[in-house]
Amino acid sequence: MKSIITFLAILVVITIVACTYSKRDFASPSNIITVDSCKDSVHFSTTLQPIITSTCAAITGCHNNHLGLGALAFDYTNFSVIQANDSAIYTRITMPTTNTGVGGFMPKGFPPLTQAQIQAFYCWWKQGGQNN
Repeated sequence: MKSIITFLAILVVITIVACTYSKRDFASPSNIITVDSCKDSVHFSTTLQPIITSTCAAITGCHNNHLGLGALAFDYTNFSVIQANDSAIYTRITMPTTNTGVGGFMPKGFPPLTQAQIQAFYCWWKQGGQNN
């Protein structure tokens, strides 16, 4: 009985530690982008929204609400949802394209984003993810 309680306590601690992070603590892959390369402000409405609209939230994409399922599939037509998931989005768009399935590479079903598009996401994220 004591070993079960110890095991459960360790499991709870691991779960708490795994689930507590600052979404801004994710590091940029060093071979892709550096903070120094973000000299110009990235504007969400003119730079990122068109990328998201044409891939993630496209009518054939997964992250829109055209079927009324946006809350289940992260509705990226909603800025606050994008902002809340900015580090996860960046992580997914920089994964190897061979990393498929749940939690894998995005945009699923579309070609990988260009280096310039990934740069724009990174800089916007590092600049505070503003709705500008």
